[in-house]
Amino acid sequence: MNIIAFTLVVLSAGIHAYWNFLLKKSKDTRVFIWLFLGISTLMFFPFFAYRITQTDIPEIGWCFILITGLVHALYLVSLSSAYEKGDLSLVYPLARSAPIVFVLIGAMLFLGEIPSKIGMVGIALLIFGGYTLQLNSLQGIVQPLQALNSKPSQLALLTALFIAFYSIIDKVGLSYVQTFTYIYLMFAFMLIFLTPFTLLTRSKNAIKAEWNSNKKNILIVGFLCFFTFFLILIAMTLAKLSYIVALRQLSIIFSVDLGAWVLREEHVDIRLTASFLIFVGSFLIAIAK
Repeated sequence: MNIIAFTLVVLSAGIHAYWNFLLKKSKDTRVFIWLFLGISTLMFFPFFAYRITQTDIPEIGWCFILITGLVHALYLVSLSSAYEKGDLSLVYPLARSAPIVFVLIGAMLFLGEIPSKIGMVGIALLIFGGYTLQLNSLQGIVQPLQALNSKPSQLALLTALFIAFYSIIDKVGLSYVQTFTYIYLMFAFMLIFLTPFTLLTRSKNAIKAEWNSNKKNILIVGFLCFFTFFLILIAMTLAKLSYIVALRQLSIIFSVDLGAWVLREEHVDIRLTASFLIFVGSFLIAIAK
């Protein structure tokens, strides 16, 4: 795998886990998301205003931007709902590991990307590691399948579908639009789509309370979320999509650590074991062609 792409994904993984940790700590995740999207669009507007004068976006590029903005908005709604009902160390691993299968199939069918044998072994280890993360003990091997009946797991899987969908969209969309411009407009459309939803379902007092309670974290996530997407989309232009999405599972290790030791969530031992499998799988992908 391209070393620059590998480095970008690893850096992105740590940042992604951290901003999801801050999101999980918020009082109202949906309001928190809406506020940090607003911060992102304001924060990076000067750069966008300069860049757009030098960028020519074709009609098909606008189509991809519009679609990815909508899918990302749905992804954030699904993610926030999952966090409202489940643990960080359950929701995040499932939402990040399940897209590997979806993207692998989609990348082979629509993008013509065929992973090498080493890459496939790495992907398999990542999938197994993601599955193991759902166990409370090694004896309950079918437990994750039974847990799919729970609301948090179902919402995490729905989130995973949106992740797979927008990953394929973005891989193609970036061939038509410059990276920074693509991301900024994607964030702008996410904000546009989520604004009526947020204002209709949340009161002004709820929005004000979230801002007053988590102003610092909202500002931090506003920057980090945008920066994370920027790193990942650059990596997508340098390496196979299936490798990028699989390698992003490294963020699961960080989220499990945060969930276990900061949020005091349970079943630490089995989740750390699964994290090791994810690490080995990530190493194989790093050396794969």
